[in-house]
Amino acid sequence: MMRSACLALVLAFASAAFGGLLPQKSASVDLWTVSSGIKVMRDDPLPREPSRTVRLALARNEYEAVQLVVRARKPVADVRVCVKADGLEAEVLRVGYVRVTVPTDEVGKAADYPDPLPPQEGRLPVAAGTNQPFWIRVRAPKDAVAGLHRGTVGVTVDGKTLEVPLEVEVFGFALPDTLTCQTAFGFEVETVDRYHGLKTTEDRRTVWAKYLRELSRHHISPYNPVPHAGWSVRWKGLENPLAATPQFDFAEWDAAMEKAFADYHFNTFQIQLEGLGGGDWQSRWEPEYKGHKEGTPEYEALMSKYLGGIESHLKERGWLDKGYVYWYDEPQEKDYGFVKNGFAKLKRWAPGLRRLLTDKPTKALLGGPNLWCPLTRTLHSEAEPEARKLKDRFWWYVCMDPKAPYATEFIDHPGLEMRLWLWQTWGEKVLGILMWNTTWWTSASAYPDAPQNPYLDPMGWEQADGLHEKKPWGNGDGRFFYPPPAAADGRPGSPVLDGPVVSYRMEMIRDGLEDYEYFVMLKRLLAKRTDLPAAESETLRALLAVPKSVSRSLTDFTTDPAPLEAHRIRLARAVERLVPVTQRNFANAVSVLLK
Repeated sequence: MMRSACLALVLAFASAAFGGLLPQKSASVDLWTVSSGIKVMRDDPLPREPSRTVRLALARNEYEAVQLVVRARKPVADVRVCVKADGLEAEVLRVGYVRVTVPTDEVGKAADYPDPLPPQEGRLPVAAGTNQPFWIRVRAPKDAVAGLHRGTVGVTVDGKTLEVPLEVEVFGFALPDTLTCQTAFGFEVETVDRYHGLKTTEDRRTVWAKYLRELSRHHISPYNPVPHAGWSVRWKGLENPLAATPQFDFAEWDAAMEKAFADYHFNTFQIQLEGLGGGDWQSRWEPEYKGHKEGTPEYEALMSKYLGGIESHLKERGWLDKGYVYWYDEPQEKDYGFVKNGFAKLKRWAPGLRRLLTDKPTKALLGGPNLWCPLTRTLHSEAEPEARKLKDRFWWYVCMDPKAPYATEFIDHPGLEMRLWLWQTWGEKVLGILMWNTTWWTSASAYPDAPQNPYLDPMGWEQADGLHEKKPWGNGDGRFFYPPPAAADGRPGSPVLDGPVVSYRMEMIRDGLEDYEYFVMLKRLLAKRTDLPAAESETLRALLAVPKSVSRSLTDFTTDPAPLEAHRIRLARAVERLVPVTQRNFANAVSVLLK
């Protein structure tokens, strides 16, 4: 099913064409399985096609998910699902639903949509005639044997268990711990503290670590990967600013960053700077450092040493390619002169720092930023070719904009969109993705008296100075985590130390980032294999293009996971073909292909 601007934007999220009906059933339930890329609605019909097993395919050191759906024939009091798969790591989450009452755009409708993926806790009743999906998430360890692994999925309904065969193919290669596509996502520790009711440093560090761990498991780097640590600078001889020298203390920050890279495998961080001024679409503030305004000799002397010292340290640590300066957000045209001036200072005093701007390339700003991050719909601006000639790099982002017919972050859009977005990222030669927030659970403008409960209201509402009304941005905008249920209303009676609940859309982003790495691995392997016959090399290189069956353009793409999953398998076979034999780790038997 392709999605394009010319087709009616009222889309089925699943239908009888998707999924496979499993033979295991009882007087109470039917069971079926469906791709993780399909949002299963409560009233979707049973699929017509049969399926013998629940199936997955993944590389070593990769996560992949599939859904098992329980459809109740009559009311069921409690359902549980467990997975046994020798040599693999498996967990089962419950697919939760949120009620959309204000659709984001013409694609959505008022209905219950799957999004939160909480753990299986407490009793889970299922009403007659409705679906309850379960999220089966599997990871193959780095040392897993390639080939076919068999296991079982146990579905316990009111105390009676049905067993469904599980087949997992592990490819003969491993994904790296740190992925290539760079990520930069907002994560507000203040919001987490508020909702969890955290008061002590110890509790904050405990809970923050759980959020950081989930970000890591999804290959998502937060703007600040070390919210508990920072660097400091003291000035010697500040009474004479022209001759003062900075004394930096990076010790605590360096230790925390080393852990962020080694343990969490984050691949970016925002460089926190003083003195540049800044702003966004609402307001801006002027440059000043240590009481000295821009344009004075004192400001110039201090800022040049301050920025130069930071650049020197990051270069020494080998972190320049991970850091980025994100000091102004979404400037308006009237702010371009101010923004260009700020980038000029960075370029003059710390040219090695990456200068990010969340805006499309424009002729007025060329030569300022060297890391452009436009909205997806504005990537192909008039100045894009010139920016690429300057060897500027590109990330991109989505937020409340764009809406249909683009791939979006919204809950009430087809499930595949966030995964497919990473395929478009590869196809457009974009090197990273940015999201403004992951924990936008409430808006003071929309909820001035008490925090919003994101389970009861999935809308991301605008917050702006002077705004005291509910102005919708989009369902799920800026929200990829949910607070744990005990902290849902933001007013817990005591500190809640549970970790976050991840979202369906966050899982899709992780899978898309891993798919992007398949393309990267194949491209790198082909660059090394100059010995391949020309015809074979050409065939394999053709796989590096995103198929038109997956995405014809940014507004014309599939909502059916099948073509994406089929090309992913082709990429995997090609990587297996080229990866050194010593890295394949196949079982004695030939790898069994999943049909």
